Amino acid sequence: MFCDKCGQELDDKAIICPNCGTNFKTNKKTNKIITGCLIAFIAPIAILAMLIAIGSNASETPQDTKTNTSKTETKSKPRLEVLKTYNCQLSEYGGNAACGIVVNNTNKTMSYVQVEINLYDMNDNQIGSTIDNVNNLAAGSKWKFKAPVITSGQYRWAVVDVQGW
Repeated sequence: MFCDKCGQELDDKAIICPNCGTNFKTNKKTNKIITGCLIAFIAPIAILAMLIAIGSNASETPQDTKTNTSKTETKSKPRLEVLKTYNCQLSEYGGNAACGIVVNNTNKTMSYVQVEINLYDMNDNQIGSTIDNVNNLAAGSKWKFKAPVITSGQYRWAVVDVQGW
């Protein structure tokens, strides 16, 4: 060990420095007291700082969650999305059709897109199905589908799948 004041090398059990007279027993007690006081003073401040940090993170979490949720919703949009469905006429000469709008949410043209529709009677029994398809649906563009309904007794219909590649 070395003396803190003069730097003299001492025996590890030395209590007093023979060179400058520093009392190491007193210094060790003083160091312990100072260390204890610092811990007693700094610990509550550190705990308070942690509580404040936790509290501020807790208040930010809902906002961050909302932000992350909206980002997630944007990212989790389906590649092909049905925006609207409605009944329409197949042509100017008549005939019923299941119509709607599909959007390509990707940044690539889909070479083939197909919408599949189930047809139901008044008792919700499936009585048929129909499809419509389109080629080369551009990125970000919308397609108005018109699937012919030729099954008699059809009361309602529902889109069951939209596929594309």
